[in-house]
Amino acid sequence: MKTLLMSLDSTRFVGSTLALFLAMSLTGCDQVQDMVDGGADADAPAPAASAGTVAAPVQPTVANPVEPPAPADPAQILAAFRAIPPREVTEAALKAVADVPEAAVQILDLDMTGSEVSGGGLTLLAKFPNLKTVKLSRVQNLPGGFVGFSPQSTFSEIDLDNSTIDDAGLNSLAQVRTLKRVNLSGTRLTPAGLIPLGNLGELVDLDLSGTSTGDQITAVLATLPLVRLNCSKTAISDVGLPQLAKISTLEDLTLSFCRVTGTGFRVFKGAKLKKLNIGATAFGVEGLMVLRGMVTLEELTVYEARIIQHKNALVFGSLPNLKKLNIGKNAINDAGLGLWFKGCRSLEHLSIGANPNVTNAGLAGLISLKNLQFLDCGSTGVNAQRALALKQKIPELTIRIGTGEEI
Repeated sequence: MKTLLMSLDSTRFVGSTLALFLAMSLTGCDQVQDMVDGGADADAPAPAASAGTVAAPVQPTVANPVEPPAPADPAQILAAFRAIPPREVTEAALKAVADVPEAAVQILDLDMTGSEVSGGGLTLLAKFPNLKTVKLSRVQNLPGGFVGFSPQSTFSEIDLDNSTIDDAGLNSLAQVRTLKRVNLSGTRLTPAGLIPLGNLGELVDLDLSGTSTGDQITAVLATLPLVRLNCSKTAISDVGLPQLAKISTLEDLTLSFCRVTGTGFRVFKGAKLKKLNIGATAFGVEGLMVLRGMVTLEELTVYEARIIQHKNALVFGSLPNLKKLNIGKNAINDAGLGLWFKGCRSLEHLSIGANPNVTNAGLAGLISLKNLQFLDCGSTGVNAQRALALKQKIPELTIRIGTGEEI
């Protein structure tokens, strides 16, 4: 019996071994291992390789490539920047445009009126190659001051009126040698601080009204090719006029509210001015005599300039191209109107307002001014009825009567 059992066990062992051999031949070792393990969990750790076993190479994990960021759209950047109100423009906003050349090249004008842009923002202006005009009007207490201007900037016009630019800031600005127009009106620059303006060899338009400009700066101004100069409400006096008269390119001069006289203005005899505003000064008859025969003069303001009716004051007829004249608030009356404006065939705009001795009777002397388009008789004795009578003679004429009404 024992012999029989041993024979059966031997037979089973041989059978099992044969089955295992066949399974290895048909399915591979890995599947056989599963069969041996009785279907063990696939997540179980694999047995350690024996010393003579070569491990299969591990395939490296390939990460998905990172897509580069889409390039900035210049049109969108420009649209976003132009939507910013001037007073809210910052250095960061400027940089966003300056860093995209395709956007920066399209900026021609920058209006930062009243903004809090920093000195670093001023340096960025050099990155706008086609920039022409910069507006920094009413910019107060600029962080870092106004010393950030770069000599690489190429803009040609700047408005700094009523800003807090100081002498150091103007010295920085003077590095921008392409400047042609500068507005410094209402700033607190010192006379010495204005000297760097002499470095701007292309400057043709300068507004210094309401500044501390005095006679000592006129020698610097005389070296510039100025066409327009506004020194209204400054300390310019007769002493500085000879230097200003040396500016042969000057066509438009404003000296209103300055301490100048007609006698001092004699140095301008023979000048080729086109526009002159010398109101609220002691210009007087002496000044009018200097203007006699100035064929280039087109606009003249002598409002409250101590003009009286005198035979030597009859100069307007000798100005063949005079189109605009303001002679308000002087000693004008009815008697002289006809004589004063006789021969003024080019006159289009005439102001005789704030002369209370001008009345309805005086308008008859203006009938010959056939090209007149606007007549200001505000604060005079002229009424609507007499104004309408003159209008019938000159149909295209608009008249502001004594009450301020226009007909």
